[in-house]
Amino acid sequence: MQIAPFLTPLSIKKGNCHALRARRGATVICLEGVLSITEPAHLVYEDVAWQGSLLHSGEAHVVEHAGWLHCTAITDAQIACAEPPPSALLRLVARATGRFAAGRDNAVLPGPGG
Repeated sequence: MQIAPFLTPLSIKKGNCHALRARRGATVICLEGVLSITEPAHLVYEDVAWQGSLLHSGEAHVVEHAGWLHCTAITDAQIACAEPPPSALLRLVARATGRFAAGRDNAVLPGPGG
């Protein structure tokens, strides 16, 4: 079991399935071989109707819904996963928490007794 993103390629032997948890917007890249990717179902009818994506060497798949992906190798395959770019809100929160942390380091704290 692997949690995305991983930067080193992951090899999957023909016929094997690898489950990985990915965030929305992550990109799964097929570096070699052929594989089938199935995303988690979010609606009842998707359990029956969802077929997944077939990726050949050099193709990529962007994750639409966060959750467990099942990557099944049709032939021996290598995959890699790239993390989604941070959202504007996430960058803003990171910047704000960095400023608060910097301000706290410079604050004068009262000594013992007052």
